Amino acid sequence: MFLGVELLNKNRLHLMATRSLERESRFLEERMQALKLLRAMAQYCPEKVPRTLIRSLVSIATHRDDQLKEAALESIREYSLLNTRAVAECGGVSAMVRFTE
Repeated sequence: MFLGVELLNKNRLHLMATRSLERESRFLEERMQALKLLRAMAQYCPEKVPRTLIRSLVSIATHRDDQLKEAALESIREYSLLNTRAVAECGGVSAMVRFTE
């Protein structure tokens, strides 16, 4: 899987995943698939996850009316155990503290 993460980053497919995450709520299925991709990347190679994806998750987690808010918060929590520095640099710690209900 490490090679797969490298190929995704090399081909800049993380930008497509970021775009999918930030689409409107009516594209929920596409957004969920992008979130699954991010979680798989984080599980297998946490140091290779691009900051753009983490920032996108933080943005979703801080938006009150987003359908993926809870899933994004959970993903940030999981990823913070794997790469605390990246989560802190992208504002994830603040999002976890402020928006966890």
